[in-house]
Amino acid sequence: VQGGLVHHRHADIQQIAVLHVEPLHLLVKRDRGGVSTKQAALDPMTIKQLDSWVASCLDRRGTVRFNVSTTGSGTYALATELLRLFGYQNDSRIQFTQASYEKLLATNSKKMPDAIFTVSSLPSPVVKELIVQHGFQFVALPVTEAVRTDWSVASDDPAMHPVDRKRIVATKVPAFAYRLSPPHPPVPVETVGARLQLVAHRNVADAAVERLVSAVYGSPYANYSEPPLDVSLLRTAAEFPLHAGAANY
Repeated sequence: VQGGLVHHRHADIQQIAVLHVEPLHLLVKRDRGGVSTKQAALDPMTIKQLDSWVASCLDRRGTVRFNVSTTGSGTYALATELLRLFGYQNDSRIQFTQASYEKLLATNSKKMPDAIFTVSSLPSPVVKELIVQHGFQFVALPVTEAVRTDWSVASDDPAMHPVDRKRIVATKVPAFAYRLSPPHPPVPVETVGARLQLVAHRNVADAAVERLVSAVYGSPYANYSEPPLDVSLLRTAAEFPLHAGAANY
């Protein structure tokens, strides 16, 4: 399951392993904001440029649509939290749409939302199709410290604010992650992310969990991440109570 969330009402779910960081991707259709040069269409937008892009969309069309994924998803939680931090509210002009990715990819490019969020492991097939087939570009989000130290949230109710801000980490989408020529992105893109959590029901046999933990941390799979996965993550980054089988490993 996605990490970085306030996990509640899951008393029977326990931690088996902590995996790689999943980055939040924010992609926009720059042609809708008046950017026309070829290189500008490749370079990641800055947050300042995002503000100008939103203003341009509003001036020309009166609305801008951010797709924040479906209600209840991890992407929805993190995307709406960031938009709130940026000062954007869901209203008649700045609209938070909630289409599934299956529905989005079946939509004509001209009818797609102006911006799309997704939390996904790399490389994301959804992101690749949005870039290659529909002309979307990255927005850099170097805002981890702002997210982690934002004390403007008045309520700790996980139903209202489900992001566990202390679990959000800084990460990057590597250069060339989605296309070599033309490069996309041409430079690493700073963003926020959270570690993927491997969990199971507490009644799963301890021996089976021990074998699975060994397969994660004691096999070549651990080296697929950078830096490699290490069992110490269970002490430092677990977000659920530890399963007895994991504790025995």
